[in-house]
Amino acid sequence: MAIVEEMYTLAQDIEVTFVSYATGAQTFKAANHHVYDLGLPANNRYLATLSKARELIKRLKPDIVIAHEEYAALVAAYEFEIPSIFISAWLPLANTIGAESIAYASSIIIIEEPGVFAVPKDVTTKPIYVGRILRKLSYGLVDRARLRAEMRIAEDAVVIVVVPGGAATEEDSPIADIVLSAFLKIPQEGKYLYWLAAKDFEMLQKRTAGIRGIEIMEFVYPVERMLACADAIITKGTRGITLDAASLGIPSISLSPGINPIDDTLVPRIKSNIALNSMAVDGEILFYFLEKIIKKSAIEKISDLDLSERGLPLAAKTLRSEIYRLNSRVTGITAIEAVGVPDDD
Repeated sequence: MAIVEEMYTLAQDIEVTFVSYATGAQTFKAANHHVYDLGLPANNRYLATLSKARELIKRLKPDIVIAHEEYAALVAAYEFEIPSIFISAWLPLANTIGAESIAYASSIIIIEEPGVFAVPKDVTTKPIYVGRILRKLSYGLVDRARLRAEMRIAEDAVVIVVVPGGAATEEDSPIADIVLSAFLKIPQEGKYLYWLAAKDFEMLQKRTAGIRGIEIMEFVYPVERMLACADAIITKGTRGITLDAASLGIPSISLSPGINPIDDTLVPRIKSNIALNSMAVDGEILFYFLEKIIKKSAIEKISDLDLSERGLPLAAKTLRSEIYRLNSRVTGITAIEAVGVPDDD
């Protein structure tokens, strides 16, 4: 979404129609974008996605399909002889369905630096690397005091925001016991824990009932409204929300169960994040790292970060150029962006 919005400032003759599902569709709607909701669950199946993509492409007849980390859309586009652009922060492993699928892509744009993921041998299209993207956020540290005042949070209070990200649930990657234990160890009187819970909303509400300073929230848009209030942000190792934290200048801690090899490769490369193995962490260990973050001044925190704005404008320019290259019509191009569930970005 961020890349497309940036591209609109460069090209008024390209119209993009968004396609998504689950949290992704909800996010587009909250941002007032029209979106075709495929009605798929967050942990969507490949064949179900392929079938839905075929139906929609047949109906809409786009000039180009842009697949943001959605492999099945590339195959569906190829079947209708429609060029496609694959946008991702990574490349899939060889001999996987993802590797087979991106071999059908007409163009590949990687929003990371080269040298991290190998190009699968069957992929003949040379990837274009545009570097890491930091989104342009609606709120920042400049809004922190106002947002805290609106939420009746004291300026000197400790605020921890938990954003698991994507489809992560407590069933497959539990961190609630660790986080709650660490939160209770924070000695400050004024302390708050905000948890953006999605599917775990009801369970966590019951789990935290009666614990002072904790609020479980099902969905917040834009998410940076909550992030800008935080002293520290806790994730389950999802790349998107970790980059949002870096963009704001707020340190994060990722508690990863090691079930997502892509994010487990990328997130530790983000300097503003402390990457931890959730299986090796308890409340005492998490509190140790939280305390180190809380004690730092704002200037010290920001100086630790690795911030760069290069990726977004370069990605938008590259996407625009590739759309023009792949379509003989220079104006009036209609593109479908088929996107998976975003990691709260």
